[in-house]
Amino acid sequence: MKKALLGTTALVAAGLVAQNAQAADPISLSVGGYQNWGVYFASYDNDDGIDDNGIRNEGEIHFKGKTVLDNGLEVGVRFELEGEEEDGDQMDETYVWVEGSFGTFRIGNDDPAATQMATAAPYASYIWGLNSPSFSIGSSAGVSTMWPSTFAGVEVGDSASVMYFTPVFNGFQFGLSYAPEAGMERRSENSYVPAEPEGNDAWSIAGRYDGELSGVGVTLAAGYVAWDKEAPDTSWTDWDVGLVLSFDNISVGGSYAVRDDDTNNDVTRYDLGVRYGEGPWAISLATGNVEDDAGSVDHNFHRLTGTYSLGAGVTLVGALGMNRPEADNSDSEFLGTAIAVSF
Repeated sequence: MKKALLGTTALVAAGLVAQNAQAADPISLSVGGYQNWGVYFASYDNDDGIDDNGIRNEGEIHFKGKTVLDNGLEVGVRFELEGEEEDGDQMDETYVWVEGSFGTFRIGNDDPAATQMATAAPYASYIWGLNSPSFSIGSSAGVSTMWPSTFAGVEVGDSASVMYFTPVFNGFQFGLSYAPEAGMERRSENSYVPAEPEGNDAWSIAGRYDGELSGVGVTLAAGYVAWDKEAPDTSWTDWDVGLVLSFDNISVGGSYAVRDDDTNNDVTRYDLGVRYGEGPWAISLATGNVEDDAGSVDHNFHRLTGTYSLGAGVTLVGALGMNRPEADNSDSEFLGTAIAVSF
């Protein structure tokens, strides 16, 4: 059924493009991206073999472009080049998309729909924060050093997928995605891949609302991911829900997520936070928790973050953080600062 759906989706998208598929202008790529550099100073209860200070960096160059066909459809491409090679993976998200009054079809290497449409506690900056894709500071040796995201499906990663997103109706939007070989990105048509074994596929469904009710800004999101993993041979589901309310210069909210696999290893994560911003300044306070039944893990995280915009895509970031694992002698605190440049 899933393979039939995949084929039907691809045929529909191809047919829509093929009908009177003449582009008014060829696609011209624009260049964007970001570069973040940070310095931190940390204190660990158990600092054996752990460096108490360091430098972190992350950056990407984005190439993207689109054109409009004479039948009114938009066709676009996106490539994300990592500023630093990670595990031999120089490219990040890479995909082609087709958009019209029916919504958007996308095929390529990208996160599941649930991950893309999720929301979480409002932060002044994700740098050094909870739910951060980078610049995370962990606890002492033997304790998980990365904050598990409350975005469902992040472990699936930028898998080769087909995706569909509806148009936005009165603030509501829904998305679907299917990855027949979850956890794998496709590189080149010349890369021969033998017949794939059954399993290892992941599908996702998600919904999101962005609007205003009685003068209060509302963002509500929920998502679900199911992954039939090939190695190790297990299946798990991951779901999340998040709510953020905004009024004047204040935003409050949080998110909650549960991952459940067939080994009865439930992992629950949540975050709660408040953000205040005025002019170039913003400050946020957030707390979160991750609990792993199988590993008897119960970690608490706290972050105070502030930002100051210098203008033209240049932002200064400062953060104070505390990690409070249940394990004895594993607490840690840190002070981090960073400069974030987007272009």
